[in-house]
Amino acid sequence: MKKYIIEQANVGEVKEGEKNGRKWKGTKCGVKIGGKWYNNWLFSDWQVDIIAKANGGDELYLELFKEEYNGKEYDKFKIPSKVDILEKRVEILEFLINGKGEDPEPDPPEEAEEIDPPF
Repeated sequence: MKKYIIEQANVGEVKEGEKNGRKWKGTKCGVKIGGKWYNNWLFSDWQVDIIAKANGGDELYLELFKEEYNGKEYDKFKIPSKVDILEKRVEILEFLINGKGEDPEPDPPEEAEEIDPPF
């Protein structure tokens, strides 16, 4: 989980269905980070609200990953759970208070600073 600057966010179509006797509802969402779009279906209203309220320049904790489907790779994102976010905040506070352990949000390596950002 890392904090990313959102360039743009979209909330798309909503699909509903039923599987094994249980109803479900998913919303297609996307975020643009570093000039690249990441998409996923979100199934929790609170997660959809986070994306719906995101504006360009906002920072969000996300997990970015690739997923293969039918032989193609897709760029996806995941919103960490509220517990994951709380644990990250505690980890940062503990690091700041104790000054011990690994920096939970380290600076980029020097070689990364020399490369122009993609946006």
